[in-house]
Amino acid sequence: ILMLTPSPTRFVAAVSSASTAIFTTITFALACYAVPMAGPYCPFENECIQYPYVDSISHRFPRDYLWMIFAIPQLIVYLIMMVSLQSLAPAEKKVYGTIALVFATIATTILV
Repeated sequence: ILMLTPSPTRFVAAVSSASTAIFTTITFALACYAVPMAGPYCPFENECIQYPYVDSISHRFPRDYLWMIFAIPQLIVYLIMMVSLQSLAPAEKKVYGTIALVFATIATTILV
């Protein structure tokens, strides 16, 4: 349980946790907005792009990749949150925090 006394580490943990939630919500909403407009998963029958996808880039390019703009800072803020949470862990549980931090670093490195 975190003590209620203020410290820079707790402040970073709180801000990065809130930022992770905000970035995740925005990224998820934009990813849902970027549904495929071709192939069997096209939700709009009369607006689907047919093969060969010659003019698909001019119609869809900005919308398909908007979510990635928010996904990269989301991962960076997530890594900051994991570092701050690992430093707040009690001494007897630091090994679990370090394991989580290592996996968070691996995931961030792969995805960014």
